[in-house]
Amino acid sequence: MKILYWVGDAKENLREFRGTVQDEAGTTLRKIQYGQTPVSACPLNNLAKGVTGVYELKIDHDKETYRVVYVAKLAKGVYVLHAFLKKSKSGIGIPPKDKDIILRRYKMARQHDGA
Repeated sequence: MKILYWVGDAKENLREFRGTVQDEAGTTLRKIQYGQTPVSACPLNNLAKGVTGVYELKIDHDKETYRVVYVAKLAKGVYVLHAFLKKSKSGIGIPPKDKDIILRRYKMARQHDGA
């Protein structure tokens, strides 16, 4: 089983989710720690040049979409980069503010991992 690392305030953000959403995210992250790739995991290709292995979990609840972004390919463990409620009513992409957070934390995770 890989260690789960929380980057920045990702854990605090996840704790602000509704209870059932927290439970689903926690169960799914545990599966990822054991090397499984959940059906709900979508690769985030095209985040930026050289950024690979980043996945997004989408959890729909009560007409809202919660997202948990992680990278599992690093040697030391699974890094949860960001957790947020997607509020945008238009477009399916990640809002620029959240994309910036993900990219910054991806770099932090790679540094921590020694990659």
